[in-house]
Parts: sequence; C-alpha cells; structure tokens
Amino acid sequence: MLIFLLISILFVVAVWAMLVLTGAVEIPEFSRRQEISGTQIGNASPSDQILLRIASTLLQGADIPHYLDCGTLLGVVRDQDIIAPDKDLDITCHLDDWPKMEQLLKEKAFQSHGLKLKRVRRWLGMHPAGNMISLRVAGAGCRARYMDIYFNPWFPRLTEMEFIGQKWPVPENPEMYIAELYGDDWRVPQGRHASERFHRGNGLMHSGYAQKYADPGCRILPSRF
Repeated sequence: MLIFLLISILFVVAVWAMLVLTGAVEIPEFSRRQEISGTQIGNASPSDQILLRIASTLLQGADIPHYLDCGTLLGVVRDQDIIAPDKDLDITCHLDDWPKMEQLLKEKAFQSHGLKLKRVRRWLGMHPAGNMISLRVAGAGCRARYMDIYFNPWFPRLTEMEFIGQKWPVPENPEMYIAELYGDDWRVPQGRHASERFHRGNGLMHSGYAQKYADPGCRILPSRF
C-alpha cells in the first residue's frame, strides 16, 4: 500500500513537471516573484518587496501617478528601510484617478499578479477624504505586512528616491512633507502615527508644504475632513 502511494505521488509530480515545462500550466506569479526576490533587505521582507513592486508596476501601467507615503516614506527617508514595527505599507494617489483603479479592480489585475484584495472603501462622495484599497501578498501569511493605497483629494509634485535597488516616487522635499505629518522631531523614532485627519483632509492640503509643492496639474478637491 505504501509503495503504491509513493508511486502515485511520483506520477502526479512527474505529470505536473511535464505540464509546466511544456507551458500547459504556469507557476503562479507570486511563486515566481518570491523566488526571484527571496532575499530580505533590512526590514523589507520578500513579501514587502513583492507587494511594493507589483502594486507600483500596476499603477504605472494604468497611468496612475503615486508616491510612497506616511510610515513607508518616513522609513525610507530616515532609515533607508521599512520601519520594523509598521504593520502596513503606504502609497498615495489622487482621487481623480479612482476610475482607473476601478478598472484595475474590475479586471482583477492585483489578484492575477499574486496579490489578495483585503478591502475596498468607496465613499461615494459621502466621505471627503477620498477612497482606498488594501492589499496583501496571497499566501504570505497573516503576519506579513499589507498595503494601503489611498486616493486623496490633493497631490504633491514628485521626485524619486532609491530603495531596495529601485527608484520610487516620493513628494518633492520629502523632509518638509514628513515634518508636516510627524512634527519637526521626525528624525527621532517616536512610534507615532501620522494623523489621518491631517494626512487625508484639510491639514496637509492647506499646509505650508502644499503652498510650495502642490502639483499644479492636479485639482485640490473640497474636503471637510
């Protein structure tokens, strides 16, 4: 009985390998990318790297400008790393580009690239701070970081910073941007979160930073938040 079971398992493995080699069956995207990106870089785990790269690539492909934000931006600028205690990664887009995100959701673009859609918040104009989605790498485990992609009513001019071997969009003068979110003592680790009211509402869009660095090509949408 045991010999029969082993022969059966070997037969199934052999058939699967033949199908993969002939192209009849593809290895899931996540598995392939995880193999390629299987090295931890500081606090950026393989799962973090996959999540950042796939999400950014899909946003670029959909012509959705975006930038690293909140704790992710703080870590990259201050430590050139992900902040270890952070449970999520943060990317921000402009609310006017939400219809393009709806198309990605309709096409299940994130799922087809190995990501799991955790939640979608569509405020339908009732919430002036915009919309958001949350993603996680499929099969990465509940302890892996997830990503929030915000669609906010205001947008800055962008520049680039290098991180994990790739250039990422960040706000121009990111140090001033971070000081608006976290205070002038942001270089000293505090374990403090950026205020959602400031980040997504009137605070940031009417700040001294916004007066200098707002993207003139993006509308400043009404916000009562």
